Amino acid sequence: MLIFAFQSCASLPDATPDVVPDGQLREEVEQLLAADERIPAGLEVRVSEGIVDVAGVVPSTDDVRYILRRVGSVTGVRAVVNRLRAVR
Repeated sequence: MLIFAFQSCASLPDATPDVVPDGQLREEVEQLLAADERIPAGLEVRVSEGIVDVAGVVPSTDDVRYILRRVGSVTGVRAVVNRLRAVR
């Protein structure tokens, strides 16, 4: 299992990181995945405390890296747990 962590950077000393409710974050990640033609349908997304768990089968390791980058770019994602399996 591979976990990617993302941290927010604040420009002001008293600023807090973006906190997005888990349900909303799951919806945003699922919409992002569904809207991207390069990403296969049927991936499973779970979210707990801003940590996104993505599971499923994808065509290649390049696709795994692409999906992890896309999911990690969503505001509010603290980390991404990789449970994707590449068939080649």
